[in-house]
Amino acid sequence: MFPSGFWVAETKGNGKKMLIGYVMSCRWNREEYHRFEDVADFPSNHNPRGANLYVIFLAVHPDFRRQGVGSELLSSMIEAQRKKYTGISKVQLVALDTLRNFYERMGFKLIRELPEWLSYAAGLLMQKSLR
Repeated sequence: MFPSGFWVAETKGNGKKMLIGYVMSCRWNREEYHRFEDVADFPSNHNPRGANLYVIFLAVHPDFRRQGVGSELLSSMIEAQRKKYTGISKVQLVALDTLRNFYERMGFKLIRELPEWLSYAAGLLMQKSLR
């Protein structure tokens, strides 16, 4: 789908590499979505010329959280995409409220609440301009 939009973080332990985090993204031009089901089929929504870089997932192993892994993964991926694809004007994601402060520290602004994002929780549409 979008290989340059998938990044991993690894560490070495006991002589083996261990995956400790990843970030996955796609490009699209979508502006309107209200529930996860609206965008869940990410491959069909991907547009190689899309102006928006959408962060699908950012995950860090619990033992490695609060050590800068997520921040480094996200900022490195965004910077690489910005340099490689000049047509990307903004980065979007939907976060749960528990991660709002993290994304705000990364420069994201709240656009709107999505009350029906998941069956068990609202989502926060957040955006960061690259221009």
